[in-house]
Amino acid sequence: MTVDERLEYLVKVQESHEADLGRLFDLQAENEKAISRNEALLGRFITRTDEVVNKMARILEIHEHRLTDLEGGTR
Repeated sequence: MTVDERLEYLVKVQESHEADLGRLFDLQAENEKAISRNEALLGRFITRTDEVVNKMARILEIHEHRLTDLEGGTR
């Protein structure tokens, strides 16, 4: 292999690595967007879950008072 052939080979390898690196940067950007979307969805899910748990706790409290009243008022 001549020096020119080696140099040509190394240039091709370098170009290939640059292309791969470009694809990796693109994938990283896509992943960051997906993570942001997922974080937003998770935040909404947590908020909604918290609301539901609070509503359920209130219902439980109401039922507990009803049972107390039905049992004679002391518990």
